[in-house]
Amino acid sequence: MIKKNFNLIILGPAGSGKGTQAHLLIKEFSMKTIEMGELVRGAAKEKTKQAKLIAWMHDVGMHFSDDFIFNLFEKNVKKLNKKYKLLVDGYPRTAGQAWDLQRILKKYYKNRPSLAIWINVSDKESLKRLLSRALCSKCGKIFPNRKIKKCPDCGGLVKVRGYDKDKKAIQKRLDWFHDHVVPAIEFYKQRKMLVQVNGEQSVEKVFKETLRKINRYQYTNAY
Repeated sequence: MIKKNFNLIILGPAGSGKGTQAHLLIKEFSMKTIEMGELVRGAAKEKTKQAKLIAWMHDVGMHFSDDFIFNLFEKNVKKLNKKYKLLVDGYPRTAGQAWDLQRILKKYYKNRPSLAIWINVSDKESLKRLLSRALCSKCGKIFPNRKIKKCPDCGGLVKVRGYDKDKKAIQKRLDWFHDHVVPAIEFYKQRKMLVQVNGEQSVEKVFKETLRKINRYQYTNAY
């Protein structure tokens, strides 16, 4: 049984199912969470001039500056009750952001260890999943098929994002992942803070493997 106090950082390419696994882990360990996509959507809805730019950048799939993400993350982590474990989803997206994140976690969570979970899937599998998924425009919930038009949770409109419609656009995002996010994964690997999970399994099997590897990690590493 996993008993130690820790924070988790969940990583993976678009379509890897990391959001689904994040929700399962949050429930399993009674964690608080910061999901960067949700924070960006919230910032886009604010009644400011900057919000309009944020909304446009998000809709077309543009990447935000490290400074913007850092400030947005820190603003929200300050509000959390630090007695709870934290799960971070959608951050970091670059090696530089990995450094930034560790700096924030050390500042607010002192000596609590962090572990990065890499949900690994091939480009072929990511492409297949992304070409069939849709997203609730209100709460951000992802659906694995495009037949659902209304979110059963919040009633929001379920739609296909522009950058999930075209194979070339999806491949461009996957290439960006390899160029930028993989170095962030290497950041954790080099520091022995990473476990890799096969994401090309059922949701249940991915979750079981994740729990098993977290459990094994705490007994084989000095954290």
